Amino acid sequence: MSGCATFTVPVSYKPDPGDSSGVVLVSFDQSFKVVKWMYRNLERSKGIKGFDESFISTTDMINDLIYIDGRVIYPFKLKAGKYEFFRWTLPEAGYYQKSMNHFSIQFDVVAGRVNYIGNIVMIAEGGLYSLNVRDGSDVDVPVFLEEYKNVPNDNVFTNVATFSGFK
Repeated sequence: MSGCATFTVPVSYKPDPGDSSGVVLVSFDQSFKVVKWMYRNLERSKGIKGFDESFISTTDMINDLIYIDGRVIYPFKLKAGKYEFFRWTLPEAGYYQKSMNHFSIQFDVVAGRVNYIGNIVMIAEGGLYSLNVRDGSDVDVPVFLEEYKNVPNDNVFTNVATFSGFK
């Protein structure tokens, strides 16, 4: 699975209590239309760089992304476990712009549940980039539930990811 793209959960998604996977719900406020966000499973040790790596992309060519006031809300499904976003690249710049150092935005995936992990804010100013994670559940979760009508409100929980900065 190393290097594979992860796609959104279709709006017809209905949680299954017997499923070994869960849905990650994250939103992005970013200075660029398209950013590739790399993540990895912290409980596995395989792949190109010793981890099971994959990515999501905020391209508008992906179905079921939700756009609201410049924010991209991105639901995607993963096996239950511990993960982290650790790197980004900008396809708009031919992948030449990327995070110089790895960072760690850690989050959990709970089987059969939707876990809102926060709003990741990326700001670009003069070639410098800053990242932050904040709780945007007051906006993101109601918008998600409006689109994903088969997901009951009590199936969504908020556990904002931990951002430990650049390494």
